[in-house]
Amino acid sequence: MAHSSSAPTQISINARAATRLRSGHVWVYQSDVVSRNSASAGALVHVVDPKGKVLGSAVYSSSSQIMLRLLTRDLISSEEELLRLARTRLEEAIAYRRRIIHDSNAYRLVFSEADRLPGLIIDWYNDVFTIQVLTQAWDKAERRQAVVQ
Repeated sequence: MAHSSSAPTQISINARAATRLRSGHVWVYQSDVVSRNSASAGALVHVVDPKGKVLGSAVYSSSSQIMLRLLTRDLISSEEELLRLARTRLEEAIAYRRRIIHDSNAYRLVFSEADRLPGLIIDWYNDVFTIQVLTQAWDKAERRQAVVQ
């Protein structure tokens, strides 16, 4: 398996956002980002507090007021790891729906942050799946492919 050639960019956030993340919130707003460094649209990034302590891995949006959506409090160091995590969480969401939904041919299969796939919504209607992308992270072809397979 090929590995990404560069480590995720670190994005610094202010103390207010760090406190929110530590208390369980999973979004960082544009106004709370101190340094974006060279993050590109949809990039996997590491989030750091004002003292440089890593708070987790997130996806970055260059065009949204919700600039960072936390994926995990662990460090994801490559695109391959992110794709594996997305596939695992998608499988978990499907398994959960199979346990709780009966006698229905239409339901929400993935519900964004509730299924730990921030910015991604997948609905099932009979034999059709619809995908709604709410962040640049899922606009990348290889990521879309990972959830469509």
